[in-house]
Amino acid sequence: MNKEALDQWLARLFERDRRAAAKLISWVEDDIEREYIMRSILKQTNQQMVVGITGPPGAGKSSLVEALTKLYRSNNERVGIV
Repeated sequence: MNKEALDQWLARLFERDRRAAAKLISWVEDDIEREYIMRSILKQTNQQMVVGITGPPGAGKSSLVEALTKLYRSNNERVGIV
């Protein structure tokens, strides 16, 4: 994918386009231009936060992510989950 097309998707993301967010998350997850996308997003945001949660099956990862998502969104913050 060319950088110009990616930049258009990124511009839509910053306009709060949910489809663009979903598409970009999928590309990052599938390692399609992951580094370019993440660097572009981090460059645009002054709050550079990336959280990774790992653990064995049944440890409560999904429950933790759900609780964190609710907490951040209750403070009108945006969350993207890969």
